[in-house]
Amino acid sequence: MLKIKSGVHLTGLRPEMTPVLVNAATVFGNCGVDAVITAGVDGSHSRGSLHYVGLALDFRLKHIATLEQKATVLNAMLASLGALYDVVWEDAGGINEHLHVEYQPKQGANK
Repeated sequence: MLKIKSGVHLTGLRPEMTPVLVNAATVFGNCGVDAVITAGVDGSHSRGSLHYVGLALDFRLKHIATLEQKATVLNAMLASLGALYDVVWEDAGGINEHLHVEYQPKQGANK
């Protein structure tokens, strides 16, 4: 199931992020946990962050019990989304641990 943390704003999320939402619900669900969006177009992010233009989402990882399961989620998201998306396990093991996913085609990537 896909859940949205209280206070997260998705208004302005771009259509390119639809596959992220669909795949996250499936991938997290396969690990027996909900996909929880912890940041959309809201929050404080680095200068030039794609969150501000609706092309990035963050997902909670702290509710996943093991490092192996977290790695499984990361790898499954990478495999399901392909080269047009970046999937990064940020602050691994830290207080702000999350999975950051953004639409960012690389030069020369097939669309």
